[in-house]
Amino acid sequence: MILRPGTLRAQSEDYDGGISSPVYSDSRRGTESVLDGSTGGTKPMETPSSLPANCHIRQAKPTDIWTIRWLVLGAKLDPTQIRWQQFWLVEHRNGQILACGQLRTFVNCQELGSLVVRSPQRRQGLGTALTRHLLRQATAPLYLECLGSQLAEFYQRLGFRPVVVEVLPSGLRRKFGLSAAVARLLHLPLYQMHWLPKNRNG
Repeated sequence: MILRPGTLRAQSEDYDGGISSPVYSDSRRGTESVLDGSTGGTKPMETPSSLPANCHIRQAKPTDIWTIRWLVLGAKLDPTQIRWQQFWLVEHRNGQILACGQLRTFVNCQELGSLVVRSPQRRQGLGTALTRHLLRQATAPLYLECLGSQLAEFYQRLGFRPVVVEVLPSGLRRKFGLSAAVARLLHLPLYQMHWLPKNRNG
């Protein structure tokens, strides 16, 4: 497949880029990418007050898989951990998928990942609304990895706090430990974070 550079680039204030399993682009050339983070079934659509009136959040369906893949690939994130059953989407009333994100389940914890918003729809609150929705869906302690201080600040505003590998749940310790080692080797500004329920935003 051929990807057009910059089709979906990570931006910070209403961050709408991605977090997924390590795909390390060369940050020295300005490429922005992030590292990865629940169940199937059908759930009702949701229209949080922070979303535009013409949008809603819904759980992904099998027919959404290629749209999700193109969003994740376009954001230069890891496409190998995509399971449509774990994804939630922001959908325009015309049927276009504007954003996606997933909750990956591990032993005794979950990871927020693959958060992407299409470039033309950034800075409209879609990333914030979708992240808050995923927080409400979480059923276990929630973790994520991201690159860069701007993304870390975005997630801190939503209640995430830095965490060190040594205190991670066993289900994520090896994965996050490997990410941290690669980030040190490549001098990447990797942040590993934990969501604190007491800071939950509704």
